[in-house]
This record gives sequence, C-alpha cells and structure tokens, in this order.
Amino acid sequence: MARLEKISSNSWKQPFADRKKQFNLWGSHTDVADLCRLEDSTKRLLSIQFEKRPDLNVVDRFQITSGREISFPNSFQELIKPVILGNPESFFVVQILDGVLGEFVEDELCTTGSATVKTRVGQDKFRKDVLKYWKGRCTLTGVALEDILRASHIKPWRVSSDLERLDKYNGLLLTPTLDTLFDKGLISFMPDTGSIVMSEKVRKVAPHLGVSDQMRIRIEKGHRKYLKYHFENVFER
Repeated sequence: MARLEKISSNSWKQPFADRKKQFNLWGSHTDVADLCRLEDSTKRLLSIQFEKRPDLNVVDRFQITSGREISFPNSFQELIKPVILGNPESFFVVQILDGVLGEFVEDELCTTGSATVKTRVGQDKFRKDVLKYWKGRCTLTGVALEDILRASHIKPWRVSSDLERLDKYNGLLLTPTLDTLFDKGLISFMPDTGSIVMSEKVRKVAPHLGVSDQMRIRIEKGHRKYLKYHFENVFER
C-alpha cells in the first residue's frame, strides 16, 4: 500500500495505488490524526479533492473509525471506485476543516441538520442520470430547456437511503413551477398509471399553472415504489 504523505498540520495526500478491493475505509496520516484529534465514532468535516477530477471534489462530514480511518458511505464509494481503478497512480488530498483548533467551520457544501451523508457529488450524479433518462425534457410537459429543469427526488432525499438518493427511477425532471408543486406535495402522480393528481389548492388555479387532469407521466416498474411513497406520504390530499 502506498505511503500517505503529510502536506500540512491538517491535510495529507492519499494515493490510490494498490487499492483494488476496499473502498469504504481510507487511512489517515498518523501525525495529522494525532494533532487534529481524530477519534472513534465522530464525524469530522473534511475536504476531499481529487487530482484531475475536480468534479468529484466534496466537502462533507465523514465518520471516523476506531482505526482513525475515514469511512465513506456507499453512495460515495460507488462514485469514486471507477475513478480509482482507472487511475491507480493518481491521488486525492484530505483536509480536516474543523480540526486543528477544534473550531467548527461551516460550508455551503456540508450537510446540516441531518444524520445522513449528503454530498454535492452525489447530487451531481443524480441530476446527470435523471437528465439522461428523461432525454433532457420535462417529464410532464416535454419542455427541453436543461438550464431551468430540475432533477426532483420523488421520495424525498431526507428519508431516502444512499442507494435511493442516486436511483434514476427516484427522479423526475420538472420545470421550476412543477418542481415546487411536486416538492410541496401539491401535485402527485398515481403509482400505477402516472396520471396527475392535484390538491384542492392547485385545482382552483390549475389553468393559471398550466396543469390539467389529462396530464400523465410515462413510468416504469422502478418508479412505482417511489411514486407510491410520494402519493401516500407527501401529497396533500
């Protein structure tokens, strides 16, 4: 296994060399771990920057294990695995953002108010997969203007597992107005047919919002469990 290189008092270089099987645990540099007090069962705010792959850079809280290793969640492992296997001579740099003086550093990319890991890189992958699946067109209206279309989770992110958060079947591509209506549970879709259903609030102003009872989305088997969850738990009846 390649040796870790200390870069500063709170950062180190993590080579990919010889990493073929285990992607969930990554060792910390001893000197940095000692100074920054990496302790078992704590979550620390880390910046992870990938050489030559800035699209994978992420700032988030990661679990520290008893061996003072970094534990990567399943969703993150799946994203970095092909990069690491395809670039064995490459590396990433880990920086502990809340370490040296014990000061908490807030960052717009880190998870707040949640016990689950939520990373920008996972959100980016989800959007790309949803855009590809729906061919860059709004699921409901067919509008093909990617700049404004939003990749909306059917089963909300906060209650989804890591795998569900990245599942393309848990996503709809919607215009901003439709995305807001769907996110707030003011519209939903029947799990078996994809037909639109509207709350009474929306029904009163439906023509002004550009929605009607005749609308429906094309669905596959993979969508149904997510649509069922939204219809039963999010939709405002």
